[in-house]
Amino acid sequence: MYRYPAWMRLSRVTVILVLGLLCAWGCARSPIPSTPGSGHGLRTAGSGNHRPGSTTASWPFWPNRMRIHPLSRRATDRDSGRPYIEARIEFFDAFGHTCKGVGQIRIDLLAVGPANGSLQRITTYAKDFSDLSINRDHYDDVTRTYRFHLKLDREALPERLELRACFLSANGQRLEATYRL
Repeated sequence: MYRYPAWMRLSRVTVILVLGLLCAWGCARSPIPSTPGSGHGLRTAGSGNHRPGSTTASWPFWPNRMRIHPLSRRATDRDSGRPYIEARIEFFDAFGHTCKGVGQIRIDLLAVGPANGSLQRITTYAKDFSDLSINRDHYDDVTRTYRFHLKLDREALPERLELRACFLSANGQRLEATYRL
């Protein structure tokens, strides 16, 4: 069995010790605190360090635009045969990327009149996305949208429908969107 010379064995130990010391030094200088709840050390533009409990109004990933996604559609319940509307809501941040929203959402389903385009409310659906379990239950990871099943009390729906969504974000911003089905 070949045995490395003493100077090679010593250099391996030295390299391991130097790497270990560099890792320890790097971790000690890390801006990310190691104690839970002491902040995360990240900076947002012009806002200084974010601290738990501080205002998040300057957080750049808040939704600043919302749309009713084109996947929204009319559907029929397989068991009861009753129609429902599957509405999908999508939020975008300041960079135009999809994001999640925290706040209050209300969706109105309206019937569009045949001649003059008058609107008549069929149903209203409201949810509190501040409750994280409700937020999680409605979020679809694949489409990155919030999905709602608007169940209806009537057997048939008018031909022309309009969805209107209003979102009041936890940071106080109001977003609105409409979509014709």
